[in-house]
Amino acid sequence: MGTINLEEAKIKVDDEWLSVEELTQRIQEKMETGDMKFAGLASALEQLNHALENSRTLEISTVLTRDEYQRLKEIGGGDDRECVRQAIAAFIGSSGSAEANGKKRAVIRCSKCQTLIEIPPGDERPSEVKCPNCNAVGRLKAKHG
Repeated sequence: MGTINLEEAKIKVDDEWLSVEELTQRIQEKMETGDMKFAGLASALEQLNHALENSRTLEISTVLTRDEYQRLKEIGGGDDRECVRQAIAAFIGSSGSAEANGKKRAVIRCSKCQTLIEIPPGDERPSEVKCPNCNAVGRLKAKHG
């Protein structure tokens, strides 16, 4: 997968940043000239479209102390937007989630509202769970094996 810059809606192809429109134009130019070697461009276009369809833009405003701001800049290499993006990714665990580490999360659906409820693994597993959405309480069957 090529490097994608979601903020600018571009993907890096052969050391050049291209938008959806530029990729489409290059593919069309190749087709018009009879050059059918555009699989790499088509793949990049598909990757970029997929990334753009599965992303959301957050408009935020926050106030930090000077020290907090300096620590944030150290994390992201000086670019404010990148700093915030990396801090959010670190906070929500996008790179260190249980699934990324090869561990499966145990979840059940609330019998009342169908909200997903995460079940703690191993010895932390409770006999009762409470739905965080509707406060319904349910019992878990004993885990065998």
